[in-house]
Amino acid sequence: MVIAILSSKPLDAEKLKKLTSKPLDSINNVQISLGKKSELIVYPTDYPDSIIGVLKVMSIADSVVFVVNDTVSALDAELALAVEYSAIGGGMVFYDDYSDINSFSTLFAKYKVGKFQRSKNSIEGLVNTVNEPSAGQYVSIDKHFIVKGIGSVIIGFVVSGEIKKGDKLFLIPSGKPVTVKSIQLMDVDAASAGQGSHVGLALNNATEDDLSLNYCLSNIQETHESLSAKISFSEFYDKSSVFARSMSCAVFGNNFMLTLSESGNGITAKLNRKIVKPPGKYILADASRSVGKNRIVGSIEFI
Repeated sequence: MVIAILSSKPLDAEKLKKLTSKPLDSINNVQISLGKKSELIVYPTDYPDSIIGVLKVMSIADSVVFVVNDTVSALDAELALAVEYSAIGGGMVFYDDYSDINSFSTLFAKYKVGKFQRSKNSIEGLVNTVNEPSAGQYVSIDKHFIVKGIGSVIIGFVVSGEIKKGDKLFLIPSGKPVTVKSIQLMDVDAASAGQGSHVGLALNNATEDDLSLNYCLSNIQETHESLSAKISFSEFYDKSSVFARSMSCAVFGNNFMLTLSESGNGITAKLNRKIVKPPGKYILADASRSVGKNRIVGSIEFI
């Protein structure tokens, strides 16, 4: 299980210690840690200055821990909207003696987060849920390097499906075929890695340039520059603005810029990079807006 921690204020070491047991890595403004029961915890360290980290962690997480701080602000409302328009259905509200849990309860009663289970000072009771896998295999490429005697290695999340030693996959967006040479989970060799795993994969037929130019592994080779889209708009975002400037959306743990246009057939999304048609729905955001102004546009599905 992958758990996204959302907090309107940066978490100090003491509070993070209550939520995690061991830091693993920090990649592109996302802190990856182990939880108390060896679950994976992802926390966007660039929030609230940027919304991008929130989009990334929500695109790979199965559950959310929503931290209630001493005051409830417009940033909490923005994070509540991010949860509302994500594919994530469950999670926990975490609070302590200093949290304004009463204001939180009053303001967000009608939203997903208002219906989450609550826990004081611990997340050990968080229900172990995993999102339904799609038909495809997807692994994010968060880090890559060459290891002497092994070859090309990537570090990333198994976003969907199960990856096995010997699997033939494609680098995305180039479409170049590669083979999984070996798998490591927490630096231990493994024969397979399930959805939600943070893995190291050694690949055959991949150069350093290949890894630099690609962001994902998939068993699906076909990619698209433009896709038809269905958007559910937040009541707090001016719908007309979405066609006037670039939008942001994270898929497979990677951020994409989208240009949206309307036609007689609906909405078309043109992306800044080719993409495998992603299953499910994702948060759509206007990352250009300043901190304090709601950046959550709604949700987007590619059809």
